[in-house]
Amino acid sequence: MLAGDQKPDFRTVSRFRADMKEIIEEVFYAVIKLLIKNSYIKLENYFLDGTKIEANTNKYTFTWKKNVIRYDRKLDEKVRLHLKEIDRITAEENTIYQDADLEETGENAERITSEQVKSITEEIEKRLQDKVSEKDTNTDQNKAIHRKLKKALKEFKDDRVPRKERYEHDLEVFGERNSYSKTDHDATFMRMKEDHMLNGQLNPGYNVQIGTENTYIVGYTIPPNPTDTKTLILHLEHVEEQLGRLPHTVIADSGYGSEENYEYLKQHGCKSCVKYGTYHKEQTKKYQNTPFLADNMPYDPESDSYTCPNGKKLEHVGNCKYTTEASYQARRDIYRCANCGGCSYVE
Repeated sequence: MLAGDQKPDFRTVSRFRADMKEIIEEVFYAVIKLLIKNSYIKLENYFLDGTKIEANTNKYTFTWKKNVIRYDRKLDEKVRLHLKEIDRITAEENTIYQDADLEETGENAERITSEQVKSITEEIEKRLQDKVSEKDTNTDQNKAIHRKLKKALKEFKDDRVPRKERYEHDLEVFGERNSYSKTDHDATFMRMKEDHMLNGQLNPGYNVQIGTENTYIVGYTIPPNPTDTKTLILHLEHVEEQLGRLPHTVIADSGYGSEENYEYLKQHGCKSCVKYGTYHKEQTKKYQNTPFLADNMPYDPESDSYTCPNGKKLEHVGNCKYTTEASYQARRDIYRCANCGGCSYVE
């Protein structure tokens, strides 16, 4: 009806999408604001869920962040060793290092940039020209130095500089992701629900997040994270930026349950109906009959202690802090029994 019984082919649809690319999101949220104004959408109960859509790209042309970082460090070590060798054969004291501190090695060493490698290449070329201009160019020693400098210059121009630039480009494309497709930089490798190979194969795709209310799609995001846990905050921040406020209540499945997400919802005054990851597991008899789980031991809030199945107290002895993959600072309390000697549960 909307198309007047016309049937545009894929080229027409593609051209329309290309022309609307810059304003399609703006038009979408303008319509949502109109629906809110006319009370079709009240932002009271916001249902959030995600779906993974496989990208139409080559499945075998992917790049992994950890590999790029490892190769980049190895290249830095090669550059440092090469420079020491050049300084040794020319009998000079680290002049090629210039103002850069390239002596430090190992994982804590500062990364060498492509600009530094280019500067080093120029310095090698300058030394090579200086050696050629010297009077004793025909001596065997100077010929050997000239030959080694020429070889080093070729390696830096043909290998070191291009690789450095490629690694820097890869790290820029990664952002906070761990992988990307070479033929579709926006696609991240993740496990799909429909795994035709049945072997947990990773495929390039998108984790599309959609929020609805009253049958209307109210907000959408396409974050780079393959897991839903890390997408909730990014999604709600985007919705607030576009609509000016957050929904009253957020409803989502256990895939979004995390301490970080609960704290965010509480701080922003949002009610939540979001199960935590182990909710269904806790309903099983096996879980409920496991005696030494903290959830199954009596807790005394006055003394801040648990009572173990053997009747002994587990007192609070401290806590530990750790950082999650999402860079969230979490804390865990530690409880310990003063004496487990003679306990029938200890083998």
